[in-house]
Amino acid sequence: MTLKEAFIEQFKATYNEENWFIPLKIAVSDVNEKEFNSKPDECTHSIRQQVNHLIFWDDRWLARIKKQPKVPFEGDGALTFDDESTGDSLENILKRMYEVMDELLVELEKFEEGNLMKRVFPDTEYDDLWWQSISNIILHNSYHVGQIMSVKKLLKK
Repeated sequence: MTLKEAFIEQFKATYNEENWFIPLKIAVSDVNEKEFNSKPDECTHSIRQQVNHLIFWDDRWLARIKKQPKVPFEGDGALTFDDESTGDSLENILKRMYEVMDELLVELEKFEEGNLMKRVFPDTEYDDLWWQSISNIILHNSYHVGQIMSVKKLLKK
């Protein structure tokens, strides 16, 4: 198995293929609108906020992988948990999440193995290699899927 193949398997395990733990697609599949928007306490993000955060960051990395122009972000990272379309429905937000995640998976499958050892931004001080960034994308997604599952459990108490 190549490093790229391992990353694809890990991405699928956190997104759409049940393995040792529940992936994102299954974690949100049975959530209703009330659960989606509820917060068990003031210190915890709602599932909606977690999903918005994942859409924000995965969409940015998707653009980078596709070599699209980098959109500057100089805001507070906490702002990425809130969406601009606060009135958007559960269905529309999940549809957007699936679009981003499905496209990210396609791009990872097309990603050239040799590029994993190249710098993400060669003309900047940012010196992470692609393999490091892809690994961090997967770990970040996994972390937030765990938070989503925790919120679901807390809401059912």
